[in-house]
Amino acid sequence: MSIRSVSRYFWPVLLLPLGAWASDAPATPMCGNEYIPRLNPSRAIVCALDHGIARDTGTDQGDNIRAALSRLAPSATGLFLPQGRYIVGGVIQLKSGQALVGSRQGTSHLINPGSAYDPISAHGNGVLIEGLVLDNRAVDLHGEAEGEGHVVRYTGFREMEKLNFQLSVFGPASHQIIGNVLWPSPSNQVGGIRMLNTRQGVVEGNQVATTDPTGLSATTRDLSARMATLPRRDGSMPPTDPAPTPFPPSAVSGHTMKSTLIQGNRFGASVNLYSTEHLSVQGNHFAPATPTWDVDLELLGTVDSWVVGNTFERMPLTVDLGEHHGVVNTLGPTIVGNWFLDTLVQVKQTEGLDGPLKASTDLVLVGNRFKNPPMPCAIEAVEWNVPERRFLVADNGALSDGAWACHARNIGQDEARDRLSRRGGDLSAPAVPFGMAQWQAGHDIFQLKSAEGAAPPQHP
Repeated sequence: MSIRSVSRYFWPVLLLPLGAWASDAPATPMCGNEYIPRLNPSRAIVCALDHGIARDTGTDQGDNIRAALSRLAPSATGLFLPQGRYIVGGVIQLKSGQALVGSRQGTSHLINPGSAYDPISAHGNGVLIEGLVLDNRAVDLHGEAEGEGHVVRYTGFREMEKLNFQLSVFGPASHQIIGNVLWPSPSNQVGGIRMLNTRQGVVEGNQVATTDPTGLSATTRDLSARMATLPRRDGSMPPTDPAPTPFPPSAVSGHTMKSTLIQGNRFGASVNLYSTEHLSVQGNHFAPATPTWDVDLELLGTVDSWVVGNTFERMPLTVDLGEHHGVVNTLGPTIVGNWFLDTLVQVKQTEGLDGPLKASTDLVLVGNRFKNPPMPCAIEAVEWNVPERRFLVADNGALSDGAWACHARNIGQDEARDRLSRRGGDLSAPAVPFGMAQWQAGHDIFQLKSAEGAAPPQHP
């Protein structure tokens, strides 16, 4: 794929190696017996303890943090809060370019003592939140222009009391949500990540609505382990399973997104993506955190999107080819090289079964692998009343009985490769080669291993 086709949809965004801190360079000066980290891109953060903010006192530091942020000199863009316990009440409002950064040696634990919805919020661009653990406090960031978005990375969310999303980003900027851990709580059955009207965003390496960090970065696994042993607001320890909600939350809710990459995450609840264009969902692991949860990855009104190299474990993929808020699915999703364990692909159209499909180009499913108990259809689509339209499938196989594509047209592998290559010309850089590699890997495993001995690769 050419650089021109990549830049057509993605702003040039600096992405760190997953699990790496922003800089390995020596950091000075000291703050609370630890170095203030150097950040890349460079931000001149200052020691919170030098600006009237106290830790481990049991007294509310909200006013002190707000005052310190308002007094920052133009050359200073944020605060470093060294490891410790901070009681922080009220809304924390950040300006464009400001940062709240926690410890890399321990845990910077911010606790909202009240029951009100008091987020860390921002209107503007370029806010950074990194390395914190937030109890009963959401993050709500609005981007006001295309280009540099907000970044939230390696931050933990627990103990939400109000019905709301834990992490929300809005606006047409290139927001990055990387390596975070989001636990739902019994009193909050809404969700983890919400994205609305974003462009060129990245959601990578997060642990959402699940206690299992397998396959994620060392930094995220360490954060998850520390959250499990960190005392709550009342001093008690968190429960072994921090997601005992009777109804499943939404791990991710994304609306009207363009050219967004969702990669290498572990999701324990539904991921709902509506009215999106040029979306890449790749290398994720989908499995319900609680066996009784009825959850799925749902695509509705998605245009020219790819679902590539994911593992779906007891969580189906649902593709709805109907329109959503005026977005018509003019190019069906491409579903390549995924593993489906005890689950299936469901394709539907919520309207217009007596007329043509909304999608002007067929949905394509290539090189997926299924390990299921016997079932009539592993790729399950309704039978359209327009005989000439069929979904295109190639080289989808089963490691057990009963993987059948219902109401689909089989195409050869050569035609499948040609279609994937032509579709890839207008998509993000990693999706197409990643999809081809996953297809080949799945094909090799399917050919070489028996149903009894085969073990699917784990994603991440």
